Amino acid sequence: MSNSRKIVVVDDEPVVLQLLAQYLGLKGFEVLLAQNGKEAFEVLQKSPAVDLVLTDINMPGSGGLELMEMMKQSKLKDTPVILMTGYGDTLENSKTLGATILRKPFRRRELLELINLVLSRSTPPV
Repeated sequence: MSNSRKIVVVDDEPVVLQLLAQYLGLKGFEVLLAQNGKEAFEVLQKSPAVDLVLTDINMPGSGGLELMEMMKQSKLKDTPVILMTGYGDTLENSKTLGATILRKPFRRRELLELINLVLSRSTPPV
C-alpha cells in the first residue's frame, strides 16, 4: 500500500527516531525527523502539506505539548497530532488540545492502524 502522505516524527531518542522513520518509510510514508518540539515546529514551517505529526510528549527543551501549543497559534492548527507517551498524567491536557494518544510501548501494527485512522478523519492539506 503506497501513499505519499508526509509525517513529521519527533522524539529525543535517535534510536526511536530511526526505527520509526525506517518502519513508516517502508509503509510508503514520507518521513521528516525532529528531536524536540522547537525543531519540529521549524520543520513544519519549512515543509508544506504535512499530513500528520507523531511526537513524544516528554522531551528535553520543548516537548509534544509545547509543539501543539505552537501549532495552535499558527497556520498549522489543523494538522493532526498523535502524542506518544509512557506517562498517564499528561493525557487530560493533551486531549483538550485535540491530540490522539498512543501509549508506549506500542506495537508497530498498532501505530500504523492509528496513523491510518487519524489520516482518514482529517482532510488533506491544500
